Amino acid sequence: MPAQLKRRLFVVLAVLGLIAAILFAHWLLVGRFLESTDNAYAQGEITRVSSQLGARIEQVLVQDNQHVARGELLVMVTISLIATAYVLPEDAGSASSLFNILRNLGGAIGIAASMLAVLLTRRLPAGTTGSAAH
Repeated sequence: MPAQLKRRLFVVLAVLGLIAAILFAHWLLVGRFLESTDNAYAQGEITRVSSQLGARIEQVLVQDNQHVARGELLVMVTISLIATAYVLPEDAGSASSLFNILRNLGGAIGIAASMLAVLLTRRLPAGTTGSAAH
């Protein structure tokens, strides 16, 4: 056999051997872990979340299939329903009134505090509005 033919045969066999080695390496690293079937089913973990309050959900803070950590906030509910959730039915009117009074008082205190902060940062006398004198 001529030397040139031997060299070509060696190159062809080396290329075929290299292709076979690459295919084997792919099967070894990836292919042997793949499964296929025509009649399979998927199983997933679904946890039902239920509230112990009869409150209306205002906002859902997670998406479908989102991973959540322990203690993470999932939903926002109406605060007035939480405040009166465990009140006896005969006391519900009084509890609702008390909640509304405290909410309004808190709003008034918040407005007063923000106005005081504005006045202190502007360094204006308490009786002025900040406009030029007429």
